[in-house]
Amino acid sequence: MRITIKTGDVDKAKYGLVLFFRKMFADRLGAASAGTSAKKPPHSFDVLISTARTKAPHMLLVRPDYYERQDARMRIGSALGDAMKFAKQHQASPVAVLLSDSDMPNLARIADAIMTAGYSFQDYRKKPSMYFKKLDVHLFVPEKAKKEADAVLNRIRKVFSGVEISRELANQPANVVTPEYLARELSGIAKKTGATCTVMNEKELKRNKFIGLMAVGGGSVNKPRMAVAHYKPEKAGKNAPRLAIVGKGITFDSGGISIKPSLGMGVMKADMGGAASVVGAFKAICALKPRVEVYAIVCAAENLPDGAAYRPGDILTYKNGTSVEVVSTDAEGRLVLADGLIRACELGATHIVDIATLTGACVVALGHDYTGLFGNDEGFIDTAKAASEASGEPVWHLPLPAWYREYLRSEFCDIRNSGVRWGGAITAAVFLSEFVEKGRAWCHLDIAPTFYNENPKREYLQAGATGVGVKLLVEIAESLAD
Repeated sequence: MRITIKTGDVDKAKYGLVLFFRKMFADRLGAASAGTSAKKPPHSFDVLISTARTKAPHMLLVRPDYYERQDARMRIGSALGDAMKFAKQHQASPVAVLLSDSDMPNLARIADAIMTAGYSFQDYRKKPSMYFKKLDVHLFVPEKAKKEADAVLNRIRKVFSGVEISRELANQPANVVTPEYLARELSGIAKKTGATCTVMNEKELKRNKFIGLMAVGGGSVNKPRMAVAHYKPEKAGKNAPRLAIVGKGITFDSGGISIKPSLGMGVMKADMGGAASVVGAFKAICALKPRVEVYAIVCAAENLPDGAAYRPGDILTYKNGTSVEVVSTDAEGRLVLADGLIRACELGATHIVDIATLTGACVVALGHDYTGLFGNDEGFIDTAKAASEASGEPVWHLPLPAWYREYLRSEFCDIRNSGVRWGGAITAAVFLSEFVEKGRAWCHLDIAPTFYNENPKREYLQAGATGVGVKLLVEIAESLAD
């Protein structure tokens, strides 16, 4: 898909579809409604009757208020998702989107929604659809807003390239995306953008005492990897913050010895969704070049049962001295993230965000529209909340009570990797907090509710990986640069 900014009159060129949000454009083009005059729209767009004044066979008045029950940040995306489905159904090309001065504050959201609606994972289809790949979309803006619009679209392209690679990685099958593949993807991005990257193989992980990755990945022939990429801006203040983004990269999660039920296990190819978002965010950050130092840490392993696999009852002693009793090998994400958090502290990160498809308990608590947010620093939590608003990726701040540490008490060592049945998202976050050094601002994003659509529940999202977290992480990085 190619999106460009245009000015001038749309009726001077031939379009397959013209769409807009304001009735004044219908009046200007002499288009009449073929729909209802009801106060509440029966659909998310009205199909208008074209006149000789425009060469477009189809015109749509897009009505985001049809989705009034949705979060305000989702309405434009949902309505435009419907409109883009209409465009594909009618093979309409090119598409013109007319925007008024009143629409300009939503330009970034509109461009992002069109790109998102046009994403389609078709790598393994015999006859893939080429409609969105070849589609041209022209955004018509007021003449005085063109310079600003060009800048907005340029930024959205860079961020969306990160979202796209995140979705691509998480949609690929586990026989393609192994820990080595995932680490190589981050390394490749670093090389192309002038950043640096180091990858630890299983021997180096053992030598550096990253016990969580070694344990979780021990049962697979695809051995674990830790990849650490580093973006350093040309100009950054002496006391500027250093951000580390840490992603859980379980490229397939069978549950290990504590094996999962077979129903739905195939989705666990995307249990590396957190790491995929870190890869995507790092790509966008390198393109945007914010004035903040960023480390991207991918903790990649495959959790399979085998004679060499770790077991319930094992005790792992981490590099920071914390000993962990393994209660369940299916609570593996926190074990590899612990290594990533330790590494982030070693690198001197002042601010750390980990992102993970961590707990089903978070899905039970929040449903499928909010990412769980935890943290140890109110100021940094507020930064994450503001980033959520700016990115359009909703989060819900959940508590991190110190006394929940009791639910993880072990009779044999410092802590267990899993607690009681209730409050599982909280106890998982409490576990992770054990591996963050005091004085470092930390947030944990549990994207289990939002990382994957088994069915296309949102009008603008294809079934599969959502790429959630990329835009949020980019906004956090940019906010620290201010």
